[in-house]
Amino acid sequence: MYSLALGVWRMVYDDPNAVLVLRNEDYLQDREGVLLRISRYAGLPDSPMLLARRCAAAHKHAAGSQPLDVAAQTRKLLEAYFAPFEAELVRMLEEGESAAAAAAAAA
Repeated sequence: MYSLALGVWRMVYDDPNAVLVLRNEDYLQDREGVLLRISRYAGLPDSPMLLARRCAAAHKHAAGSQPLDVAAQTRKLLEAYFAPFEAELVRMLEEGESAAAAAAAAA
């Protein structure tokens, strides 16, 4: 369903780089890298101490999160329901990456 919200933001802004889109998978794999990306996008300084504090706070928050224990049948129903939204989101993200790469090459 994120594709619905992202679609609205893409209509508001012509520049594909105007909205920073982050993937939870990337964050879980590389918290420091994603936080650094956010800092740079927001124009914040790359202070190692500040970044270390952000990473520690993010790790503490994520460590307390537990995945939901969902019955297999319920999980299948949810996956089927959200599949079209997920496919649209993937398409939009790929389109955004292509537009951003084209804009960077033109600059």
